[in-house]
This record gives sequence, structure tokens and C-alpha cells, in this order.
Amino acid sequence: PTIGIRPTTSRTVGAVKKKSSAEKAGIKAEDTILSAVFDPEGVGLRLEESVPSGVFVANVALLAYEYTSRPFLLKVRSPDGKTREVTVTSSASKSQRPMPRLGIKQERTTVQFVRPETEAARLFRPGDIVEAVNGETMGIVEAVEIARKWKNSPELVVSLDMDRTVTVDRKKFLSWLIMGDVVFGPRRTVVLSVKAGTRAQKAGLRPGDRITAVEETPVGHDSTVREHLVDKEIRLEIVRDGKRLTVLLPEGEGLGVEWDHRPVVGWVAPGSPAEKIGIRAGDLVSTIDGKKLTDWSDLVEAVHDASEKVLHATVLRGPDRSRRQEFSVKPEPTAPGELGISFKQARTTVREASLVTALGLGVKRTILWIKRVFLTILRLVRGEVATRNLQGPVGIIYMTGFFTTYGFGTLLYFLALISVNLGVLNLLPLPIFDGGHLLLLACEKVKGSPVNEKIVQAATMVTFFLLIALAVYVTYHDVLRIIF
Repeated sequence: PTIGIRPTTSRTVGAVKKKSSAEKAGIKAEDTILSAVFDPEGVGLRLEESVPSGVFVANVALLAYEYTSRPFLLKVRSPDGKTREVTVTSSASKSQRPMPRLGIKQERTTVQFVRPETEAARLFRPGDIVEAVNGETMGIVEAVEIARKWKNSPELVVSLDMDRTVTVDRKKFLSWLIMGDVVFGPRRTVVLSVKAGTRAQKAGLRPGDRITAVEETPVGHDSTVREHLVDKEIRLEIVRDGKRLTVLLPEGEGLGVEWDHRPVVGWVAPGSPAEKIGIRAGDLVSTIDGKKLTDWSDLVEAVHDASEKVLHATVLRGPDRSRRQEFSVKPEPTAPGELGISFKQARTTVREASLVTALGLGVKRTILWIKRVFLTILRLVRGEVATRNLQGPVGIIYMTGFFTTYGFGTLLYFLALISVNLGVLNLLPLPIFDGGHLLLLACEKVKGSPVNEKIVQAATMVTFFLLIALAVYVTYHDVLRIIF
């Protein structure tokens, strides 16, 4: 579960990888990256100083990840205040395994989100579909493609579905994409099938219908449709065969449709395995090795699982998906790119006026972390948190080294968290732990006599071996995380 926020990363360099392009360019820890120009093939995509640090770092990391062997022009400020410009090239990461890839991206032309009360909101609304930019058909709307294709165009004429056209300043549009004021994604509100006896069937919805609004609220994602559904009768705006219609959804629960999330190709990398065999933007990948694909994640999983084996794919082509094509393709292992720079998190030190108030804050934080430990244990039991996320001694040592880079105060805070974890675990009602001894004493009090010694010994041995197994398991995953 998420609420749509993430920690803010500062522009200050925390560490530089040895022998990386960044180290060769002279970038050092404590340098600040002020701005970046991503400029392969003269794209000239600029990430200015005005871009918030979290957005800036996320975009730089994403561009480096996706485009290896491409140059970045960075404006760098040293701790002494001097600024300089350096060129850094994204290179294949040695810390992450190469992943099998076909060289395609998912179709992303539907507006899924527009930040309210911005200039972008006056031109776009959720559910809009970009059909062309300056007359050229688009399969994917992202900053790099816009910057590359129209680097010399001051304005962009964006053709939307339903014969709408908007004209927007190129620099502004790029800024909206970078800042997330307009977010494009795949078409997520198209009906694949309608379940019998449901509200959707009673309303007359059909496969192929695209829901664009719920009670006049524009929607660009099926989750937004679910958000605005209520039990009473409501109106849905849909697009059917190129015409906008309104249908009445009767009272009831849910909707009763299966959404069409099948993987549609929006972009094909030049020279990639997909391009070599003739896959095009707009193709719908229906099956791989006979397995039906219902989502883009199914396609990604099938490619990754195949490693470097030849895959047999079925592709549906054409506006009505009536043309069936068969392809055989071998994925190419590709390592994600990186600049060799890690950034520090933006942090705030909370200071109290006196020792008493500081102790009070410490108590509050301790209670908070105790709750978090219990919540994590509960989620582990429910299967909501994967056990591979647990860390043991090796992981703790590694994280301790990481936290030392933030100073002695942060290291003490981390050690306090370890103490809280140990304190809570020690009170769990399991043999060996103090909590187990307390449980035995409670049983003895209720029973009026000691618990059978053989039962205690058996439970102790079982718990001991389970703890050893757990230690081996978490250490294994700790080592994997550090190596890969």
C-alpha cells in the first residue's frame, strides 16, 4: 500500500564509485549537482536548478538507468563554493545483473494524472489520449522522446482523441513531464469483458468501451474509477466506436468488468532484438510460448524467466487487432546504467531546548518504533511482507557502515533502533527468550505447579533449531543483497 510520496533525496553526493565515469570526471563526496543536461544525439533535455531535488535525482537516475553510454553534462558545486561543468557517461552497472530484454517499452499515451490548479490542468484532463504530436503518431509520451524529436520546435501541436487539439510551449511541456504535473500511462479504463448480471451489464457496457468520466470526474486509470464508484445510481461517460456516450449505472456494488490491461508496445529501441524481428509500436503481445499475457508485468516476467532462450511470441496487429503475427526472438542481456554517484537523503535534525524535552522525544520515538516492530511481525505472519526483507548480523554490519557516513548522531540513532528490535523480540513468548520464561512463570502461576520439564526441553530445542534456520536464511539473503 502506498500514499503516493517518497523520501526526498538531496543533490549532495554521498559517495562516488571507484573507477566510474563520475570519479574520472573528478566528482567527489560532498559535491552538489546543481543541474544536468542529457544530450545524446543533441537531445538537450535540461534538468535545471529550479527542479526540486527529489525530482531532479529521480530523473537523473532514471535516464542513466535506461540509456547507457550516453553523456550527461553536469554543473557541479564543490564544498568551497566553486562551480564547474563536467561530462559524465552512464555505464552498465557492475553491481546489478544484466537482465534479458527485448528492447521495447509499454505504450504510454493516456493522461492518467494531472496536478490540479496548474497550467497543465487547463489543457489536459485524465483520460485524454495523445494520438499525435506535430502530426507524428505517438506510441509513448516521455520527456526524452519529446526533446529528441522536436528539439528545434518552440511549440508543439498535440492532437488528442475526439478531435481535440492543444498547442503548448515545448519547454513548458517538458517541464510538466519532468515535474509530474502530467503523467502518461497505458490505457487502463478499457473494458475487456462484462460479467453477467452485474451493474455494468445492466448499464449496457460492452467490451471495447473506454470509461472517461464518473459523474463528471475525468478518469484515466481503473483505480480512479473504483475510487469514485458509489452504491447509488451514477452516470458514466464512455467512448464507443469513436463516439462519446453517457450510460446510467444502476444501484449496486462494484462494477462487474474485466479491464483490458494486455501489453501494447509503445516504443521499439533501434537495433534491439524486437526491431530486428519486425515488432512495431502499436502491436499487442498476446502470448509468449503459448502463455496468455494479461498485463505488461506478465510480458516482463516471461522475458526475464527465459534468460537468453528463444521465445515464441504471438502479436496482434492493426486497429481491430485482427492481424495475427508469429515471431521468434532471443532476448539480449542488458545491464542497467548508472553514473556511479549516490546521493544523500535530505535530512533534518530535530533539536530540543532541554534535556527533559529531549528525553520525552526519545520515549515517543521508542514507542513508535516498538509499534513498527510489532506491525512488521504481524505483516510477516499475514504474508504481506516477504521474509527475504529480514536482515541478520551481516545485514546489520553492512547497514552500520552505511549509517556511519551520516555522522555519529545518526549512527547512535540506528544502534538505538537495533536495541528496540532486540528488546521487542526478547519479549516474544517463545522458549529461549525472556518472554518465553515469563510465559512459563505465568503458566506455573495459573497451574500451581511447574510446567512438565520434557515439554519445556522439547519446545526449547524446536525454537533453537528454528532460530538457527532463520539465521542461515537471513544471512543468505544478506550476502545476496551485498554481492548483487
